Amino acid sequence: MSSVAISVAFLAGCAGTKVHDIDSSGDSILASPRTIAVVTEVELSTPPRHETPEAQRASAHVTAAALDEKLTGLFGAHALRVVPPDAHPDLILRNRIVDIRTGSRALRLWVGYGAGKAELRVNTALMDPNHAVPVSLLSFQSTSTSGGMPSGGLISPALRSLSRDGLDTEVAETSAAIDKQVALYFAEQHWPYPARGTVSPQAPAGASSP
Repeated sequence: MSSVAISVAFLAGCAGTKVHDIDSSGDSILASPRTIAVVTEVELSTPPRHETPEAQRASAHVTAAALDEKLTGLFGAHALRVVPPDAHPDLILRNRIVDIRTGSRALRLWVGYGAGKAELRVNTALMDPNHAVPVSLLSFQSTSTSGGMPSGGLISPALRSLSRDGLDTEVAETSAAIDKQVALYFAEQHWPYPARGTVSPQAPAGASSP
């Protein structure tokens, strides 16, 4: 097997998303949430590895928009209507991007062993804003890394702009991890969270029924 094939084969096993520091001790007075606001902010706490600080911040802001877009679609598929934070939502999902590494395709391909890997680390909190001081219901950190080449299954224009660095994979995996943790918390609270594909598409606001 050639050195390139060995590197690619090794890198295929390096990708993945880990969720840790889970705290789901918060209780809510809500009977059944119907609306949620999604807010993703950039609060980088780790210096860049392969890019300039300016490039790191730019990637983080594009990634924040991509996360918002992906999560909006996921929650809509679970019959949760995503609204702006000032629209008095039942819940607020707040994400903070604390570390991002766009990676290097050249290093991933020719060096391997984790060199040049892409990484996205996000702190997430599900908040109940229906109190004088918003209550944290669920919090956790997710870390997604990808040692392989960028995925060909791009999801949206925002994600397509990330494909050169492989962050489309991190966005998709991080969104899926957040979706899973929210689903588990909803189950604990006996709140409905229909499986994707079982919810009928909703008509746009203001549309009349036939």
